[in-house]
Amino acid sequence: GEEHVGMACTFHTYWSRSAVRDIGKALAIAPDVLATVSKHLNGFIRADQIDQAFERFAELKPFTKYKERFRLLFTLSARIAGFPRHLGTHSSGIVISRVPLATLAPLVPSARGLTQIWTLDKDDAEELGAIKFDVLSLRTLSAVGDAERAIQTTDARWRYDRLPLDDPSTYALMQAGNSVGVFQFESPAQIALAGSLLPEYFEDLVAGVALIRPGPIRGNGANRFVAARNGWARADCLHPALQQILGKTYGVIVFQEQVVQVFAAMIGCSEAEGDKIRKGLLRHHKMGTMEEARANFLRAAMTLHRDLTLERGNLLFDQLAGWCGYGFTEGHAASFALTGYKTAYLSVHHPAAYFAGLMNHQPMGYYSANSLAAEARRRGVQILPVDINESDDRCRPTGEEAIRLGFRLVAEMREGDIKSIAEARQGGGPFRSLLEFCCRVPMHRSRVENLILCGAFDTLHDHRRGLTWRLEETQGIATACRAEEADSLQSALRFGSAHNMPTPIADTIDDFSLWDKFIWTWRLTGVCAECHVFTHLRLHLARRKVLTTAEAMQQPSGARITVAGLNVRPHRPPTRSGKPVLFTSVEDEMGLLQIVCFGAEIPNLTPVFLTAPAVLVRGVVERQGRSVSLRAEKAKLLRMEDIAQRLPTIPTYACREMTLEEMPHLVEVFGR
Repeated sequence: GEEHVGMACTFHTYWSRSAVRDIGKALAIAPDVLATVSKHLNGFIRADQIDQAFERFAELKPFTKYKERFRLLFTLSARIAGFPRHLGTHSSGIVISRVPLATLAPLVPSARGLTQIWTLDKDDAEELGAIKFDVLSLRTLSAVGDAERAIQTTDARWRYDRLPLDDPSTYALMQAGNSVGVFQFESPAQIALAGSLLPEYFEDLVAGVALIRPGPIRGNGANRFVAARNGWARADCLHPALQQILGKTYGVIVFQEQVVQVFAAMIGCSEAEGDKIRKGLLRHHKMGTMEEARANFLRAAMTLHRDLTLERGNLLFDQLAGWCGYGFTEGHAASFALTGYKTAYLSVHHPAAYFAGLMNHQPMGYYSANSLAAEARRRGVQILPVDINESDDRCRPTGEEAIRLGFRLVAEMREGDIKSIAEARQGGGPFRSLLEFCCRVPMHRSRVENLILCGAFDTLHDHRRGLTWRLEETQGIATACRAEEADSLQSALRFGSAHNMPTPIADTIDDFSLWDKFIWTWRLTGVCAECHVFTHLRLHLARRKVLTTAEAMQQPSGARITVAGLNVRPHRPPTRSGKPVLFTSVEDEMGLLQIVCFGAEIPNLTPVFLTAPAVLVRGVVERQGRSVSLRAEKAKLLRMEDIAQRLPTIPTYACREMTLEEMPHLVEVFGR
């Protein structure tokens, strides 16, 4: 029952941002000043290391001169470093008890309004002997459900759970690194790993999921696994007692249960005790006592195994010490790999249905709806814009080769507004004009304006600026029309006249340019519908010898090139060495290219990549297996609007398939 079930809690502690915000409020520092200070502190800075961060992180160095002004703020923030701030909800930990949970620890309501939060974390719950399950609610499965229903409208016998697990085209997709939108395999790290690992079997995917986790990465597991798996290096289990445990993973500790088994085999403890030692690695990491743990391990292991050398013992503990970060059990990795493989299959064989499903459940995964639409377009799927008579609430596939964008993508649109549009269309047929729409569907002016500006009425009226210019007049007529509903005869006559009345349009003013329409659509729906934004800019960039991402991937290792594109998901993960490194992706109309920044260039590159929506990057091509990346040397903000002002007027059909009659005109335009 409800009293016996709860979510395990998490204890959120003070790090730099939260400490600065809360201490700043107590010191009555102006909110805008606090916002400026805190937004430049990244999530990996401890509250007691803010001073050092000004020297370590490039984006903070320009503000070093203000450090003394905030000395009290930073000093007090350091005093509360690591203190608990508030309770959170574990992402998936469900606790079940045979006695009411409240008799063991208090229960508090959850923000979700569902299961209550038990005020013990997962470790405390385990100490008490409570049963804890990790129940993962994945939005990906909702997207899969949408895709399955769409596919079954044309193939009623199709079943997601019956997909073949040996499809060559699916593995080819993974090997090529074209896994945008694929569950667990779409991050730059996974794409780079797949380009080196070249997965051929399901077991390769299981290993791939497990390797890109903090535990194996800190122990350099990914590189060693790939080298041994591909025959570039000899697999080495480091001791004969570990052959049965680590043999199938080429001597690399890949799965969490292997950590426990290694401790048990090397120091002679039970697996239960080995699991406690594994959990203690995090405590040693936080307390700075990892070398003490190393000494204890080596002493016990070398006593039990006289043939274990100090060098090999240290190499083994280097792997174990990495598991102070979390990792996956083999079962967890296999479960994720299965979902990843099946979503890859969907993206290959049913791209319209699958990408429409992904776009319906944003935010989710690694990429935005715009990046997903761009990838679908590269798979041959046409992205159709929001249309007042054709769109529904959700994005939906129209056949196998097109996706119609849904109203839910339009800024400020509410569920009630979308329902009103659907009911009006169902009861009275399609809308014939903006005026008729306003009569039949009462809606706030800002939301009607957004529908106009994103192009939802383009099939009824081709003058967006003219419609918005006189929208107030249009809504005034519609309001008067609805005010007479009390008299049914007058109402019928009035609505009948509205059908025939022309919609007020300021047709004496110039309409938006094609570029402006394109930007309005992108701004209000988050998706470039007709084509990728860099399709418009390509001619200008090509004249300046800026390569597309597809051309960049064909360049030899060591080539120095320039690329440009949208700056997608810049991030700075923690590294084994502690030195800063930054990863991002550049996206253009041809695909994505991974960008890596480290070394002496970091101070100049970091502010650009952390703030610029679009970038121009010069660097050196690096290849590893089939994986290609660009080591950035220089980067700068790319102002797309400045380029657009210098472009010729490109006709609409430049973004779609042209007829033979249109082609000479396009050649003439590009020639100018």
